[in-house]
Amino acid sequence: MTGIISALLVNPNSGGGFDPALRDSLQLALSPSGGRMVVTSSAEEALAFVKGASAQGFTRIIVSGGDDSVRDMLPALLESSCDLGIVPRGTFNNLALAMGLSTDPLEALELALTGTAKPIDLGTVAGHFFTESAGVGYLAEAWNRAPQPEPTGFKRWATGFLAASSALMDFEPLKLTIRIDGEESQEDIWDLTIANSPLFANNIAIAPNASLDDGLLDVTVWPAMTRLEFLGALPTVWNSSPEQVPAVRIQQARVIEVFSNIEIPIRVDNTVARGTEFRFELLPGALRVVRP
Repeated sequence: MTGIISALLVNPNSGGGFDPALRDSLQLALSPSGGRMVVTSSAEEALAFVKGASAQGFTRIIVSGGDDSVRDMLPALLESSCDLGIVPRGTFNNLALAMGLSTDPLEALELALTGTAKPIDLGTVAGHFFTESAGVGYLAEAWNRAPQPEPTGFKRWATGFLAASSALMDFEPLKLTIRIDGEESQEDIWDLTIANSPLFANNIAIAPNASLDDGLLDVTVWPAMTRLEFLGALPTVWNSSPEQVPAVRIQQARVIEVFSNIEIPIRVDNTVARGTEFRFELLPGALRVVRP
């Protein structure tokens, strides 16, 4: 395609690190298109570059990194006229996998440089955007106990397991008022997940039918249950079939409101906030991303 001027943002700290030889290969592949490689040392540095990218003549920002690297750029991308390309280099790459991107860096870069950008939906809650999912309940409590920022590579798996195990020991179901597209109910829940795309954490299909471009959020309500009941349901979730868990309710919506009498943590992708009232909303077609 003509008229595309790309900037490739490289996060050398994503995943297990960044091999200098790979960086050289990416630079070689980038050069014929006239693109520029920008190696950043922090999310703040990368965000500052993206904020000024349009004024410098760039039309496409390609992020070489993981899910966190992409999310960090969303506020600036949404204010710019730039499309987004992704070269997956993170620990889990949930967004990239949900879009069917190659995990081979050079193949992903080729698509990011020459492919067509298509709109995807974003979720928003508590001042944060989410590409994957957000929610309250057990999963939010587990995230609340994980170190922030989370480590990369194997340490991320290990700390996630420890946080989930710790939360399982003493988490108690929440009493919430839930309003889904205006329909209100009082519920005792184990977990409430609002998904924009299928995968979360270590590529678990928490919402296997969720789509990034259908204009809807997938809402999964896990009713109050015992720890043994939850553990018994995990194999079904790992097999991408949460709808087969007894009493679990799955539906689609555009606006979900949650009210709690006590302050509770909320998970927004990999970010944790706290509060008593939350409004989850969909932003249809908010971001243009190069994908197959």
